[in-house]
Amino acid sequence: MFISCFYSSSKLYSHGGLSLEDDYCILTLGTNKIHFSGYQPENNGPKEFCEDIPETGKTIVVLDFIDRELRDLPLEVRIINDIEDQTNLDQITVFHKPYDVYPNGTLNFRHNFLEKGNYVGLVTIKNDTFITSRFPFSVGIKKQSFSFIFYIVFSLLLGLGVYYIARKIHIKTNEKV
Repeated sequence: MFISCFYSSSKLYSHGGLSLEDDYCILTLGTNKIHFSGYQPENNGPKEFCEDIPETGKTIVVLDFIDRELRDLPLEVRIINDIEDQTNLDQITVFHKPYDVYPNGTLNFRHNFLEKGNYVGLVTIKNDTFITSRFPFSVGIKKQSFSFIFYIVFSLLLGLGVYYIARKIHIKTNEKV
């Protein structure tokens, strides 16, 4: 039972089949929304990610505009090093895609992340004002997961429950004899 719970848990966290309300791969630009997808085909095959980039290396990023009005607005993408002093953007920029209009509703780009570290993605639209979505992410840094603790506690409680029931049955069986 423990193994089956552990095996099926990875499917619970997969991206497929989510409704838009539950989709955590959404960037918000004011009232507009963009779906973010990332891929590292050389390292991870067709596996999609949308938070942290699992490894350094060649990365493909796809931004799909959910709201049609974004197709008519100039949009800029910038990736910067996540450091405390962010006053000089040009100095800390590792990738920059200048303002352009994307009438098909999709912007994609490739970037080769050479170093592990923490970064910030900036997606900006230019309308009457500038609206920027800021999302921090890491590259090549494994986040420690403590989900295994849940399974250990669950297994211990299950074991205690089985022991308690077996003991009750054993005591009742001995009383009848």
